[in-house]
Amino acid sequence: MPICINGRSFASRTAALKHVSDYIQGRDVLTDDEKRWIITDVLRRHPRWREKCVGTTDLRIRRLMGYNAVYLVRIDGTEEPISYRKCLLKEASSHTLRVKAMRYAVADQTQAFRQLHRGEPCAFCFCGAFPEERPMHVDHVVTFDELQRRWGGTDQVVVGPHMVMSDSVQLHSWRAFHAEHAELRMLCARCNLTRPRKP
Repeated sequence: MPICINGRSFASRTAALKHVSDYIQGRDVLTDDEKRWIITDVLRRHPRWREKCVGTTDLRIRRLMGYNAVYLVRIDGTEEPISYRKCLLKEASSHTLRVKAMRYAVADQTQAFRQLHRGEPCAFCFCGAFPEERPMHVDHVVTFDELQRRWGGTDQVVVGPHMVMSDSVQLHSWRAFHAEHAELRMLCARCNLTRPRKP
């Protein structure tokens, strides 16, 4: 199925990804117009965009492992990389949409934790990374998938037209469960993206 990026139509997601990748790798700074189409045509396709966009005020390009990467800039000044590859290639299954809705439902809780613990070092491998040195993520000690399972799983979740939990009883139940049982910590991006995933 053709995909439109910045006014151009591409025959496949792979072709669109190559165009976006070539474009990003050739830039050091993004103009306002470039930020606008990158958000509208690329980043909003990310499976977890509704969660990731909370508190985002700007986009920035930084070098990450030898390549240009797009970073979301938060209200508090912290930054987080976002994968434009995942935005263009990862299809959102019904399960993914339910998980996305559940993440968005508690995004204010994770954002509040980020604000409260701003400035704390990475808690995983004791690498000593601070926000000014490396992007920091809010991580679930017991994985998000395991929390969902303990709550009752995702199969029962009703997702509305805006990809949010539309059943108010489920929404309040899940939010209360997450607030009570989620143990959060600050990890640097490297630790969060490379650590072993265990329940």
